[in-house]
Amino acid sequence: MKISNQHIAMMANQGQKTDKALRQACADFESLITNQMLTAMRNSLPQEEDSLFAKSYGEEMFQSMLDEELSKEMATGRGTGLGEMLYKELAKDRPKSEG
Repeated sequence: MKISNQHIAMMANQGQKTDKALRQACADFESLITNQMLTAMRNSLPQEEDSLFAKSYGEEMFQSMLDEELSKEMATGRGTGLGEMLYKELAKDRPKSEG
């Protein structure tokens, strides 16, 4: 079987796609963990049912959506570093032909 430059380019392109997918999966995982952390932090605050500012169902829903978006933003760029550490750990176990 003859391997042409086109085959090498396709393999390199596939490796880049795999690398990009792995980076995205690690960022998504970091976002998920950050979201769980934010939710746990909010749940640790005292919840007073009879207070003047008791949370409605709509406010709880909005807070949940806000936490999700905040966690996505926190995971982009440098983030907390969890996604990058996970990527480095998983990338070193991949075969060299992938990236």
